[in-house]
Amino acid sequence: MNDLEINIDSISDEEKIHIISESTDIDRIEMKWTNNLEKKLHEWMELCKDISIAHSKMAKKRKRCYYVMSIPAILIPLFMGFTQQYFGEEHEYYPLISSSGYLITGSLTALNTFLGYGAKYVEHEVASNRYEEVMYEIDSILIKPKKHRQAADVCMERIKNNIESLNKFSVQL
Repeated sequence: MNDLEINIDSISDEEKIHIISESTDIDRIEMKWTNNLEKKLHEWMELCKDISIAHSKMAKKRKRCYYVMSIPAILIPLFMGFTQQYFGEEHEYYPLISSSGYLITGSLTALNTFLGYGAKYVEHEVASNRYEEVMYEIDSILIKPKKHRQAADVCMERIKNNIESLNKFSVQL
């Protein structure tokens, strides 16, 4: 007997089942695109749009809060420097202006740092943009004729995984 020939009797039943399953598992039948699948993609696209808009609104709100606290924290020390040069340290109101300025600037900076508006508005903007990317991906799939699209099961699974990943890791509103 040749080294390449295999004696069938020497193969166990489990190995025979494995060989048979491997030989029958080589052809893959693609899932076809149906109207229900396209409808589901439209639903996902609307969901992504709604979430993207919500993140965008929250990003704008956080950005406004960030600037409301940051701009005075920048301008007050500049004003204090001007008053020191103009009035001098001997002026009767200089200690009041100086201590008030330091107190307000420190408070605004501490609040801004503690609440983290700067980081939060960036995270919301990133989340909004990522949901928009999924919307554009879905749109690019639906714009193609069905015969030129990727297999429906593969495409749907990829989009579903993208949305689930975004939902898991995006900033909570």
